[in-house]
Amino acid sequence: YINIATTADWTKLGSLGTMNLNNNGVVPSATSPLIINVQLSGTLAWNVPNMSSVSAQHGPFILWNFSTATAISFSNNNSVYGSVLAPFAAFNKNGGNNLEGQVASASFILQ
Repeated sequence: YINIATTADWTKLGSLGTMNLNNNGVVPSATSPLIINVQLSGTLAWNVPNMSSVSAQHGPFILWNFSTATAISFSNNNSVYGSVLAPFAAFNKNGGNNLEGQVASASFILQ
């Protein structure tokens, strides 16, 4: 799992050009699921980086957990692999990026 617990961590994630979810040759799978816990509340905007180390086949084994966020915005043209859990958030997907997974959120806006 990965914990993103500070604004500095979130800012760093947003500034990545490429995000590597490959852990020493192990990619998310049924035997090695990946949970990314974003432990920040309030409004979060994310310019999605290129996730070159994973593809749609890994999406079922990745969970983006935004347990305390109230608003989330994904933008850019890069795909997001995995499902998004944001039970208290208004989720806004901007741009041409694909979301290779499911969304469970308080509301969902597709732009």
